Amino acid sequence: MSLAQRSLRQFRSPRSPRGIIAPAPRRAAARRSPGLRRATAGVAVLATASLSVLAGPATLADAATRAPAAVTNPAGLVNPFLGTSNGADTFPGADSPFGMVQWSPDTTSRPDGGGYDYGDSAITGFSLDHLSGPGCGGEGDVPILPTTGSVDTSATDSFSHSSESAQAGSYSVTTSNGVTTQLTTTTRTGLAMFTYPSTTQDLQA
Repeated sequence: MSLAQRSLRQFRSPRSPRGIIAPAPRRAAARRSPGLRRATAGVAVLATASLSVLAGPATLADAATRAPAAVTNPAGLVNPFLGTSNGADTFPGADSPFGMVQWSPDTTSRPDGGGYDYGDSAITGFSLDHLSGPGCGGEGDVPILPTTGSVDTSATDSFSHSSESAQAGSYSVTTSNGVTTQLTTTTRTGLAMFTYPSTTQDLQA
């Protein structure tokens, strides 16, 4: 036996009687044909699409149910009295965005900037300009106080919060002397209306 014949005999497989070397068996991962892989992927896509179709409308309906209703009048939610106590120094009077006039009441303690404290019970005047929370004194110019009777430069008008109201852009209060003050503003001007009670006394403002 020649050397070539002996080498060929050593590499013969028992399952290949003619001496042809049998290929090694393929692993399980390699047994899938391209067609089978495509079919499997197609089934997965169809299953995902079916779940999306079934779950989609219910999910959208739930979201629509949970969505809060839109606010039709956002300005109606404004509370101008927030910040008028505990040192926040804001003011409740009439103001416009970027306006030149902030017509608002000043109370006896005269906090810096805002000029109004919710804990006070008397008004010293309604001045034309104010600042919210500046941390320093300022504004409160040209105060106007409607009164009845003789002129008193140190007069104050007491009031109750039950006769006071404020909303975005307007303020109103009826003081103890029976005078009702209503304030509003535009970007560059302010408008006040003082309604006096029926009396024989002098009317002052």
